[in-house]
Amino acid sequence: MRKRYQGLILVGALLCSFGLGYFVAYNYRQYDNLSQKPVSASKDFTVHEDTKVTLERIYTRCRHVVTSDFKGRKYLKGRSLEEIRKLYTFKEGYLVWFNEDGSLVIHQRVDDWCPEDKDKRHLGVYKGYVAVYKGPTGYNEEIVRITRIRVETLPAKMRQDIMSGNLE
Repeated sequence: MRKRYQGLILVGALLCSFGLGYFVAYNYRQYDNLSQKPVSASKDFTVHEDTKVTLERIYTRCRHVVTSDFKGRKYLKGRSLEEIRKLYTFKEGYLVWFNEDGSLVIHQRVDDWCPEDKDKRHLGVYKGYVAVYKGPTGYNEEIVRITRIRVETLPAKMRQDIMSGNLE
């Protein structure tokens, strides 16, 4: 009888620790901001003539980040942070904030390939046949077409290159 209670206590402790881990994993972002410095209330969060505006685009397919100056800076002049956030919403993939140096950052998430990788193709294998994949080597998510060439009919060097994804 005593071993039975010990087993129940052990199972209960494991379930509680699993539940606590699950809760922390999904609510981490909510409590993560405790370590950040509070924003000064006297700071002016408005775009002025000399405000540097940076556009950061993160491309989800290849995970590249492309940073550039924001071309529409003149349209943001005189706008507050809240007004800019209404123009570039989170639902559309944007995050907007002012850095401590007074520069504005517009961070955009783009569900595509970066301009450098957008037109790349590489050879790979699909069910024993040579296939053409979209994107750079290592990203075998989207097949452009499957050829009628069986991989085993190719010379050893070419077969090895295709199998390892070295033919872009």
